[in-house]
Amino acid sequence: MKKLSKLYLLLGLTLAGCGESSQYVLKGIINGLPEDSYLYLVPAVSYTHKKPVAESVVENGKFKFSGNLPEPRLFTIEMENTNITDYIMIENSHITITGNAKVSSNGYSDKWYVEDMIIKGSQSHDLYEKKMLFRDTLNKIYVEYYNKFKPVYQKLASARASGDALIIDSINISSEAKALAKMEDDFHKLAAERIMNVIEANKDSWWGPLLMLVNTTRLQGIQEFIDMYRTFSPQAKESYYGQILKRELDYETYIGKKKNDLIVSDKYGVKRNLRDVTVGKKYILLHFWASWCYPCLKEFETLHTLYNKFASRGFEIICVSMDSDIESWLKFSQDKGIVWPNFIDQDNSFWNLFNGRLIPMSYILDEEGVVVSERLQGEQLIAKVEELFNKQNTIYD
Repeated sequence: MKKLSKLYLLLGLTLAGCGESSQYVLKGIINGLPEDSYLYLVPAVSYTHKKPVAESVVENGKFKFSGNLPEPRLFTIEMENTNITDYIMIENSHITITGNAKVSSNGYSDKWYVEDMIIKGSQSHDLYEKKMLFRDTLNKIYVEYYNKFKPVYQKLASARASGDALIIDSINISSEAKALAKMEDDFHKLAAERIMNVIEANKDSWWGPLLMLVNTTRLQGIQEFIDMYRTFSPQAKESYYGQILKRELDYETYIGKKKNDLIVSDKYGVKRNLRDVTVGKKYILLHFWASWCYPCLKEFETLHTLYNKFASRGFEIICVSMDSDIESWLKFSQDKGIVWPNFIDQDNSFWNLFNGRLIPMSYILDEEGVVVSERLQGEQLIAKVEELFNKQNTIYD
């Protein structure tokens, strides 16, 4: 369902249903959860406020959360500091959740997740799933594209991991790579159009801001999102999610600010100043990651490509891990062949200095420690570093 012409009616029914109970009671039966493990109900897409609102101890796969909400809110369930469920829309009603707990490992840390999750008793969650149906269509389209261009993806990944610029360039100019680039461009345009359509259809209530938050990974500086926000109704802007969205859209960039006079900890717990680690470097990539973050693992291909190509020209990488487990961090660092300075931020205090949101996240600093670029990944990050060094060469010429 792309557009809900009777949204006001459905919302009225949802809120009426919420009024039947003064609190939410969420009971879960998840087969395979570790006995006596602690689960936490954590607000989703809230970024600056992610403290659990409830907690429970697992007994024979069963757990229970309860509390009161002023309106339906989106949550995830966490265990060991990681999400184990998809988003759950909770309202003041009796809700049940069932599923099967599984664990996956990337060789460095284990990640629990819930399969075959079924949620009953929340009309708001049912409505949320209807509004998100367009994502299923997009996912199917992307899988088809990926399977079609899988050999090219694999060639590029292997070349980037080796850091061989000649091989990378030869692949990029091939007809297959050009077709892949066009496909990705077309897909991104299609996805953007579908997302904006869904937000547009819900701009008169708190659903609009929520759907913008859920369906985007970056909001800061994107004029299309700023323009869309301006069309929201006063009710939407003043809502809980409307206020969160405004904070994201109003995010203050770090470009132009000095950020090298900061303290991080090495593997021995020794405090180090970034300024001392980057003496004599022309450009520094400050990269936040974690061994449990799957997108972060892929981004290390980008880091190796950059390091192999530019380290001899005065380029340095500073990695700061969000890992809480030092052993997982050290094992990953060794296996991935990290030869650049590598630090750990177990309490996220350093990350918070950057108003941290999502990882992986990168900032480029110049030789004075001033941020010159932020929030780029993959090909865009590589292109930016190349641009900076080419510009520097032109200046010196």
